[in-house]
Amino acid sequence: MEKQGTSQQLPVVDTTSELLRKVKKRNSDTVDFDINKIVNAVLKALITTKEGNNKQAKDVANAVYVDLLREAVKSDSEYIPEV
Repeated sequence: MEKQGTSQQLPVVDTTSELLRKVKKRNSDTVDFDINKIVNAVLKALITTKEGNNKQAKDVANAVYVDLLREAVKSDSEYIPEV
């Protein structure tokens, strides 16, 4: 059984794409993209609702990353998603 918690860094898809390197935060700061922040946010929600585990959090983060890459490919300029 997987240990539930947010301190563990989970392996995810390769996130070295040049298409998605930055994100724009709500306060307008632009920071480096870090998929582990997505994993941790999803994991916290899953733990709070008692409806998921580490693997599911990783799977959701990977799906989000793939969707963001699709948007980046469609973009005519440098793609910086807002979070």
